[in-house]
Amino acid sequence: MNRFDRVTAILIQLQARRKVSGATLAEQFRVSVRTIYRDLRTLEEAGVPLLGEPGVGYSLAEGYRLPPVMFTREEATALLTAEKLAARLTDAPTAQLSTAAMDKVRAVLRRPDRDHLDHLAPHIQVLGPRDQAGRPPAYQQLGAAIAMRRVVRLRYQTAENEAPTTRDVEPISLLLSRHWHLVAYCRLRQTIRNFRLDRILGLEQRTEEFAARPALLQEHWATEARRRPREQVVLRFLHQIQGTVDGALQQLMVALLGSFGLPARRHVVPEHQALPARGRLGPQADPLLRLRQPHFVRGRPGGFGQLQCSPQSG
Repeated sequence: MNRFDRVTAILIQLQARRKVSGATLAEQFRVSVRTIYRDLRTLEEAGVPLLGEPGVGYSLAEGYRLPPVMFTREEATALLTAEKLAARLTDAPTAQLSTAAMDKVRAVLRRPDRDHLDHLAPHIQVLGPRDQAGRPPAYQQLGAAIAMRRVVRLRYQTAENEAPTTRDVEPISLLLSRHWHLVAYCRLRQTIRNFRLDRILGLEQRTEEFAARPALLQEHWATEARRRPREQVVLRFLHQIQGTVDGALQQLMVALLGSFGLPARRHVVPEHQALPARGRLGPQADPLLRLRQPHFVRGRPGGFGQLQCSPQSG
């Protein structure tokens, strides 16, 4: 990033945050703190009203506003992707707000960039759950409650298909795995629980504010980590080719460990026990990924390897 772009980006950061420290800016832009101080002086000389507080950071004087900023084509494409994700993976109000925000982005784009988005939009698809218009606007309401630390009263349907329960919770965070979940302290159960948003039948934000429970939350995540089953990767190779793939095997194991954080081990398979390289996997079949030899070890037609991922407790 050249200096002009960096100074402009620093001004945007000051506009976006209440306070920001020189060390934080230096880490973000990968320059020295001294360079950041020079950039801040450049902004001051240009008439930007900066306020500095020792040990805290810098901020803009109240009332100062940055003039409209043009989005790059890459930034607009990223926002288009976010709009697609919001439309399928959040609730209806959030999807509508995302579309409204994207319309404002399109309004300030140059015509070629706007045409680029119009051409690209039909080619970005997100496969998610069905339309959530009939469900309560949980995402937006819970997000507001988390930010303001407000108690929320839920009407919740458990997985056991029991009668819905009404409970007061202290919302902590929203997370997405296969479904959206609310992590909250449940006053009914006196502990931290995960609530699936698609099982919330109704919610009401209360006026009561609650205090944070950082120690309890840390204990909750530690417990969840211990409960989560680990996966073990097993690499199986025909005994005829195992001597020729030593180096490639090591690289693959390192890549697996680096990418997935999984323990790995090697297993040499006698030829008479090997599975057919072209076999198909049925829904009940052993979860083996067949890798034909030309894709893995060159020079020995007919050899193949197998990559097996299987749950293992621990």
